[in-house]
Amino acid sequence: ARPTVALKTAKRLLDDGATKSIERALIDEAYYAAGPVSTRDHDEGVSAFLEDREPHFRGE
Repeated sequence: ARPTVALKTAKRLLDDGATKSIERALIDEAYYAAGPVSTRDHDEGVSAFLEDREPHFRGE
């Protein structure tokens, strides 16, 4: 499985960024970058990396 929350956020930023100024796109990126860091999937990804194993993402 993939880190669905982070991928969804990245896709939204890419899709929306095509119609925004570079300044607005960078502001939005900075704002939304913190979102996926506060998820259980992020914690699982970090734990899996530190434990040298495959992560098990749940979309949470």
